[in-house]
Amino acid sequence: MVEDFARCAAMAREAGAQVVEANLSCPNVASAEGDIYLDARLSGRIARALAAAAGPLPVALKIGHVPDPRRLARLLGAVAGAARAVILVNGLSRRVVRPDGKPAFGPGREAAGILGHAIHEAAVACVSAGAEIARRERLDLEVIAVGGVAALQDAEDFFAAGAHAVLMGGAPMYDPLLAVRMKRVHPEW
Repeated sequence: MVEDFARCAAMAREAGAQVVEANLSCPNVASAEGDIYLDARLSGRIARALAAAAGPLPVALKIGHVPDPRRLARLLGAVAGAARAVILVNGLSRRVVRPDGKPAFGPGREAAGILGHAIHEAAVACVSAGAEIARRERLDLEVIAVGGVAALQDAEDFFAAGAHAVLMGGAPMYDPLLAVRMKRVHPEW
Protein backbone atom coordinates (compact mmCIF):
# COMPACT_ATOMS: atom_id res chain seq x y z
CA MET A 1 0.00 0.00 0.00
CA VAL A 2 2.83 2.39 0.85
CA GLU A 3 4.40 1.75 -2.54
CA ASP A 4 1.06 2.35 -4.29
CA PHE A 5 0.76 5.77 -2.66
CA ALA A 6 4.36 6.57 -3.69
CA ARG A 7 3.72 5.52 -7.30
CA CYS A 8 0.66 7.74 -7.48
CA ALA A 9 2.63 10.69 -6.09
CA ALA A 10 5.37 10.15 -8.67
CA MET A 11 2.78 10.01 -11.46
CA ALA A 12 1.19 13.23 -10.22
CA ARG A 13 4.59 14.97 -10.15
CA GLU A 14 5.43 13.70 -13.65
CA ALA A 15 2.04 14.88 -14.93
CA GLY A 16 2.74 18.43 -13.73
CA ALA A 17 0.74 18.57 -10.49
CA GLN A 18 1.44 21.46 -8.13
CA VAL A 19 0.58 19.51 -4.98
CA VAL A 20 -0.01 15.89 -4.04
CA GLU A 21 -3.08 15.19 -1.95
CA ALA A 22 -3.50 11.70 -0.57
CA ASN A 23 -6.73 10.53 0.98
CA LEU A 24 -6.03 8.39 4.04
CA SER A 25 -9.69 8.15 4.93
CA CYS A 26 -13.01 7.30 3.39
CA PRO A 27 -16.13 7.37 5.54
CA ASN A 28 -17.95 5.19 2.98
CA VAL A 29 -15.56 2.25 3.06
CA ALA A 30 -16.31 -0.45 5.60
CA SER A 31 -12.84 -1.98 5.46
CA ALA A 32 -9.42 -1.05 6.85
CA GLU A 33 -8.31 1.10 3.90
CA GLY A 34 -11.01 3.61 4.83
CA ASP A 35 -9.32 4.19 8.19
CA ILE A 36 -5.61 4.38 7.34
CA TYR A 37 -5.34 7.69 9.23
CA LEU A 38 -6.20 5.91 12.49
CA ASP A 39 -2.86 4.09 12.29
CA ALA A 40 -0.32 6.85 13.03
CA ARG A 41 2.68 4.67 12.23
CA LEU A 42 1.35 3.57 8.84
CA SER A 43 0.27 7.14 8.06
CA GLY A 44 3.81 8.33 8.83
CA ARG A 45 5.30 5.69 6.51
CA ILE A 46 2.90 6.72 3.74
CA ALA A 47 3.66 10.42 4.29
CA ARG A 48 7.42 9.82 4.02
CA ALA A 49 6.99 7.71 0.86
CA LEU A 50 4.74 10.35 -0.68
CA ALA A 51 7.22 13.12 0.12
CA ALA A 52 10.11 11.17 -1.40
CA ALA A 53 8.16 10.41 -4.57
CA ALA A 54 6.64 13.91 -4.85
CA GLY A 55 10.06 15.56 -4.76
CA PRO A 56 9.64 19.32 -4.37
CA LEU A 57 5.84 19.18 -4.41
CA PRO A 58 4.01 19.77 -1.14
CA VAL A 59 2.09 16.79 0.23
CA ALA A 60 -1.32 17.16 1.87
CA LEU A 61 -3.05 14.30 3.67
CA LYS A 62 -6.82 14.16 3.91
CA ILE A 63 -7.83 12.51 7.14
CA GLY A 64 -11.04 11.69 8.91
CA HIS A 65 -12.47 12.76 12.22
CA VAL A 66 -10.21 12.09 15.22
CA PRO A 67 -12.08 13.13 18.38
CA ASP A 68 -9.36 11.91 20.78
CA PRO A 69 -6.69 14.66 21.10
CA ARG A 70 -3.95 12.19 22.10
CA ARG A 71 -4.61 10.05 19.05
CA LEU A 72 -4.69 13.16 16.86
CA ALA A 73 -1.38 14.32 18.35
CA ARG A 74 0.24 10.94 17.56
CA LEU A 75 -1.03 11.12 13.99
CA LEU A 76 0.11 14.70 13.41
CA GLY A 77 3.50 13.98 14.96
CA ALA A 78 3.92 10.93 12.71
CA VAL A 79 3.25 12.82 9.46
CA ALA A 80 4.81 16.22 10.29
CA GLY A 81 7.95 16.96 8.35
CA ALA A 82 6.91 14.70 5.47
CA ALA A 83 3.46 16.13 4.81
CA ARG A 84 3.12 19.88 4.51
CA ALA A 85 -0.54 19.83 5.55
CA VAL A 86 -3.39 17.76 6.86
CA ILE A 87 -6.93 18.30 5.62
CA LEU A 88 -9.50 17.85 8.37
CA VAL A 89 -12.26 16.38 8.21
CA ASN A 90 -13.10 14.00 5.40
CA GLY A 91 -16.56 13.21 6.66
CA LEU A 92 -17.86 11.15 9.54
CA SER A 93 -18.90 7.53 9.29
CA ARG A 94 -22.19 6.95 11.06
CA ARG A 95 -24.94 4.36 11.17
CA VAL A 96 -27.70 5.41 8.77
CA VAL A 97 -31.05 3.72 9.22
CA ARG A 98 -34.57 3.94 7.88
CA PRO A 99 -37.48 4.73 10.23
CA ASP A 100 -37.89 1.00 10.87
CA GLY A 101 -34.28 0.78 12.12
CA LYS A 102 -32.97 -1.23 9.16
CA PRO A 103 -29.85 -0.05 7.30
CA ALA A 104 -30.81 2.69 4.84
CA PHE A 105 -28.37 1.35 2.24
CA GLY A 106 -29.10 -2.34 2.80
CA PRO A 107 -27.47 -5.19 4.69
CA GLY A 108 -23.70 -4.93 4.96
CA ARG A 109 -23.84 -1.15 4.55
CA GLU A 110 -24.97 -0.08 8.00
CA ALA A 111 -22.60 2.89 8.14
CA ALA A 112 -22.19 5.63 5.59
CA GLY A 113 -20.25 8.83 5.19
CA ILE A 114 -21.95 11.93 6.49
CA LEU A 115 -20.78 15.13 4.84
CA GLY A 116 -21.86 18.73 4.57
CA HIS A 117 -23.20 21.05 7.20
CA ALA A 118 -24.20 18.17 9.48
CA ILE A 119 -20.51 17.64 10.32
CA HIS A 120 -19.47 21.28 10.59
CA GLU A 121 -19.40 21.48 14.39
CA ALA A 122 -17.35 18.28 14.72
CA ALA A 123 -15.02 19.40 11.92
CA VAL A 124 -14.40 22.80 13.58
CA ALA A 125 -13.59 21.06 16.87
CA CYS A 126 -11.15 18.71 15.12
CA VAL A 127 -9.48 21.59 13.23
CA SER A 128 -9.17 23.55 16.47
CA ALA A 129 -7.56 20.58 18.23
CA GLY A 130 -5.24 19.92 15.28
CA ALA A 131 -4.13 23.54 15.00
CA GLU A 132 -3.49 23.69 18.74
CA ILE A 133 -1.44 20.48 18.66
CA ALA A 134 0.61 21.71 15.70
CA ARG A 135 1.28 25.03 17.48
CA ARG A 136 2.04 23.52 20.89
CA GLU A 137 4.28 20.75 19.51
CA ARG A 138 5.89 23.15 16.99
CA LEU A 139 5.08 20.80 14.14
CA ASP A 140 5.95 21.86 10.62
CA LEU A 141 2.41 21.15 9.50
CA GLU A 142 -0.48 23.29 8.31
CA VAL A 143 -4.10 22.46 9.09
CA ILE A 144 -6.52 22.88 6.20
CA ALA A 145 -10.22 22.73 7.01
CA VAL A 146 -13.11 21.11 5.20
CA GLY A 147 -16.53 20.09 6.39
CA GLY A 148 -19.83 21.83 6.05
CA VAL A 149 -18.86 25.18 4.59
CA ALA A 150 -22.07 26.52 3.10
CA ALA A 151 -21.87 30.18 4.16
CA LEU A 152 -19.37 32.87 5.11
CA GLN A 153 -19.78 32.16 8.82
CA ASP A 154 -18.78 28.52 8.31
CA ALA A 155 -15.44 29.54 6.79
CA GLU A 156 -14.98 32.15 9.53
CA ASP A 157 -15.47 29.38 12.11
CA PHE A 158 -12.59 27.40 10.61
CA PHE A 159 -10.21 30.35 10.37
CA ALA A 160 -11.02 31.28 13.97
CA ALA A 161 -10.21 27.66 14.92
CA GLY A 162 -6.72 28.04 13.42
CA ALA A 163 -7.08 26.74 9.87
CA HIS A 164 -4.49 27.90 7.32
CA ALA A 165 -6.98 27.45 4.48
CA VAL A 166 -10.57 26.32 3.98
CA LEU A 167 -11.84 23.99 1.27
CA MET A 168 -15.40 23.54 0.07
CA GLY A 169 -16.88 20.38 -1.39
CA GLY A 170 -20.58 20.46 -2.16
CA ALA A 171 -21.49 24.11 -1.56
CA PRO A 172 -20.00 25.45 -4.82
CA MET A 173 -22.26 23.11 -6.79
CA TYR A 174 -25.28 24.83 -5.28
CA ASP A 175 -23.79 28.30 -4.94
CA PRO A 176 -21.00 28.74 -7.52
CA LEU A 177 -20.21 32.31 -6.43
CA LEU A 178 -19.90 31.59 -2.71
CA ALA A 179 -16.09 31.78 -2.71
CA VAL A 180 -16.19 35.05 -4.68
CA ARG A 181 -18.48 36.61 -2.09
CA MET A 182 -16.29 35.32 0.72
CA LYS A 183 -13.18 36.80 -0.85
CA ARG A 184 -14.89 40.19 -1.21
CA VAL A 185 -15.61 40.23 2.52
CA HIS A 186 -12.24 38.74 3.50
CA PRO A 187 -9.60 39.65 0.88
CA GLU A 188 -6.91 38.42 3.29
CA TRP A 189 -8.10 34.86 2.69
